[in-house]
Amino acid sequence: MAFQGKEFTQGMKQLVVNLKQFNDIERRQNNFKAVWAIEQTAKGLDIGEATVRRIMAEYNKKEQHIPEDQPKERGRPEHIVPKQLQTVVRQYIRSQNLKGQHVSVELVREHLYSINSEYTFPATTHKV
Repeated sequence: MAFQGKEFTQGMKQLVVNLKQFNDIERRQNNFKAVWAIEQTAKGLDIGEATVRRIMAEYNKKEQHIPEDQPKERGRPEHIVPKQLQTVVRQYIRSQNLKGQHVSVELVREHLYSINSEYTFPATTHKV
């Protein structure tokens, strides 16, 4: 389960919690040190001990419940053309590419204005 740099899903976190709880029972039955359960969980899932500790801390903090998290937005924000203009913009860009012409945001905006002055297209595309 090597997930370096990746966000754990709710199901993956639940798997860590379940395996850690199983290893805790084994640890008590065999009188192992407290760290043993964390080490075994980390080895079994091929993740770091710190990850096991972090997930268990979150689990205990949330009253024995893994909350459903929304995935964090990573990297650059996505920029898109407004949905109602996408087909018109794509057709224009394809036609310009076939002609070997340069295409810029300014040229696309001018093309849209020539089709219909009600079309508004910002100088930079907006965030979703």
